[in-house]
Amino acid sequence: MCQLYLGLRTEDITWCSSIDPTLCKQLLTYFMEKGNFGRKQPNKGTGIHILSTTGNIVVFFQTLQSRGLSNWKSAQKYSFLRPFAWGYQICRYIRLGFSRKHPFQSLKEDYTKSQNQIRLFEKLKLFQ
Repeated sequence: MCQLYLGLRTEDITWCSSIDPTLCKQLLTYFMEKGNFGRKQPNKGTGIHILSTTGNIVVFFQTLQSRGLSNWKSAQKYSFLRPFAWGYQICRYIRLGFSRKHPFQSLKEDYTKSQNQIRLFEKLKLFQ
């Protein structure tokens, strides 16, 4: 990607010469969308992130639980509420989802983008 788009010299580094240029373009697009280490659009892309990082049901509930614990002040204060933090987080996501301008269309777009992101990461073999 750096050789194709950022001017990295091709004479010194040859191990990446067989990489698919389409993959390089997809990666560059991903970086441009994310911006400053993902801080370019701080309130956008949350749905994409959730959908693309929770690969199975166990990880999904672990993520809900940990985020629920960090977002739910009552669970931080009262330990007997902590086992229910995942439920709080589900309700929070539903409320945030319906507060969007077009909630169902946004969810569909987030799902499509998350699937594209997963495919990109699989092509890059990031999780092997």
